[in-house]
Amino acid sequence: MTSKALVGKKYGPQLTEYLSTREYGRPCELAASLARQHIANAIKSLAQSESVTYQTFETLMALEWSPLCDHLDLLLDNSEVFPLCIKLLRQLHSQKISILGRAYGFMCLQFLALVVDIGKIAQVNRLDQFLEDVSKLPAGRSIGSYLNNYTRELEGEWLFSHPQGRSGLVLLLGWQQDRTGHRFCLPRIGGCRFDDTMFLLEQLWDDRKGFLCAAQLASRVFPGWGGLLLVIWNSAVQTHGFAHEPKSETPR
Repeated sequence: MTSKALVGKKYGPQLTEYLSTREYGRPCELAASLARQHIANAIKSLAQSESVTYQTFETLMALEWSPLCDHLDLLLDNSEVFPLCIKLLRQLHSQKISILGRAYGFMCLQFLALVVDIGKIAQVNRLDQFLEDVSKLPAGRSIGSYLNNYTRELEGEWLFSHPQGRSGLVLLLGWQQDRTGHRFCLPRIGGCRFDDTMFLLEQLWDDRKGFLCAAQLASRVFPGWGGLLLVIWNSAVQTHGFAHEPKSETPR
């Protein structure tokens, strides 16, 4: 097998081809044939980069579909999914392949968006209620829109309506320090550090044209990318602070 063929087998087709042929819809097709153990195995494989392909992420994105969504709890705690995915994207970058160059990077970002939203819900102990709600959906139904609306409302609640004001978002994301003094958030999905989010930001900025094109489609396929961007923004804020403090309005 040629080097080009090996790249295609692992990282999938060029993203433009992948999106134009609607191959990104494969998770829906896979969901009916998958069980909890299939998802557990796919998550476990993330620690073995040589065995991960773009199809691994297609399998994991099947969690977006009912009734496989009942197993979203597998993304939490000991799975370390967030740092493992970042490591995989860094390896992709080291191969001189743009994150949005092939199906692999795109589907990994889709999966990260899903993981981040589940991490927020779990951080404030609402995952059980969320899973109970989506368990009522008929088989073959996507939870994408429901998850997006649920998490955006949660972010708004903790950002704008929390008694501690802006600090509410700190609690929602679970910001804390490790033993070396480095801060990280979303511990339930393995922890997200500042350098992780800046890596994502740099890659998305470098290929911003491709990002806007992909995000336009991704918002219809899985509309959770806004939650990932919120984490990137808040990570910068937690590290560098706000550019300025908003001034109070002067009474007229």
